[in-house]
Amino acid sequence: MAAFQAIKNGNFRGRSALGTWLVGILKHKIADYRAAQQREQKAIVPMTDPLLFDTRSHADAVSDIRSDPSIGIEVERLLQRLPKLHRAVLLLNIREGLNTEQIAAATKLPPGTVGRILWEAKRMLGKEPELKKLPPQNDQ
Repeated sequence: MAAFQAIKNGNFRGRSALGTWLVGILKHKIADYRAAQQREQKAIVPMTDPLLFDTRSHADAVSDIRSDPSIGIEVERLLQRLPKLHRAVLLLNIREGLNTEQIAAATKLPPGTVGRILWEAKRMLGKEPELKKLPPQNDQ
């Protein structure tokens, strides 16, 4: 089919015999087929790959405040550095699990303002050098 398409498009110019030209097309098609097979084989993960059977969560590696009280103390100290409104909104979001709309209803603030305050609070905490010492958190 590739040869017929090439002839139709005027790609056969007669610089070689038709048979030689067809063999060249065939060789290229075989090479393309083999390359595709190799790419496909590389994409298949062998069933012996240990990552397939690793059921641990990344959150398992994060220290728990109950097992290391110093983490909780450090977090509380960092939270105390935030402005009162920022700290309150952030705690409603993190500790109470409230979303922006729920916090807006509870605080009588517009939802856009609550979203901005949350963003600012997280940004302020991210600039704290002490925060770099804490174990990494899984941000979900």
